[in-house]
Amino acid sequence: MRTGRQHEPESLSPVRGWTGYKVLSKLPGEAKLGSTTTDGWLATPVLDLSHAGGFATVTFDMQRYGSDDPRHVQVLLSRDGTTNSFVQVGSDLSASDTMATFTVAITNGTASSIVRIATPARTNVST
Repeated sequence: MRTGRQHEPESLSPVRGWTGYKVLSKLPGEAKLGSTTTDGWLATPVLDLSHAGGFATVTFDMQRYGSDDPRHVQVLLSRDGTTNSFVQVGSDLSASDTMATFTVAITNGTASSIVRIATPARTNVST
């Protein structure tokens, strides 16, 4: 059973340039990333994170989707504005039954940064 509609990431935000894979939406401001068998991810447009010495924070709300086993989410950073050079920022984040706020510190942002939130499981991410 499909619980939401697959969307182009740009349709979920007034900010143009978002990209993603296996992004589904059930409620405004929420996105389900991935499926039972497929990874999912959501990425920002190119951001200038060079101010403040490259320090920035990514904050989002997340909870486990349905009755899935607890799964993890990763925050990834591309420093050169391309989608083939992502490295993980911080540790894996674990989704739980209730919505919780997560903040990840970026310490090496550049003028051509892209931030990606990725999951191998069905997890709701609220932006």
